[in-house]
Amino acid sequence: MGKIKISPVGGVSTGESKPHPKVDVKTTSGYYGIKGKYDFDGGTSISGSVTKDFAKGKVDFPGGSQKFKADIKPQFEISVSKKFGSGGKQPDLSKNVDEKKKGGAVAIGCGKIMKDRKKKTKRY
Repeated sequence: MGKIKISPVGGVSTGESKPHPKVDVKTTSGYYGIKGKYDFDGGTSISGSVTKDFAKGKVDFPGGSQKFKADIKPQFEISVSKKFGSGGKQPDLSKNVDEKKKGGAVAIGCGKIMKDRKKKTKRY
């Protein structure tokens, strides 16, 4: 049986600005949601998250104020990963390097075939 991890995610930031001496702007924005990961036996895992962003603000000016709120759709993310080569013996790559120096496995094979043909061919 694999392992499952679930955790909340989120963050909030606030800000204030004064674009004009008589105008005040206050903003709040952030996100919240949940993320999770399930590790299958054998090194495969699936992970994902669902988050929702938000933003709202208030502008105060002479003669009144105005509020705004953003309507942002939720975001979804899913990924699958596989770990390879966890432990075990690593392949010997020096053999491949030597073959490439000689022209690759195909060239080595062709060279052997040509040598065999030369041995069988008689010149008159």
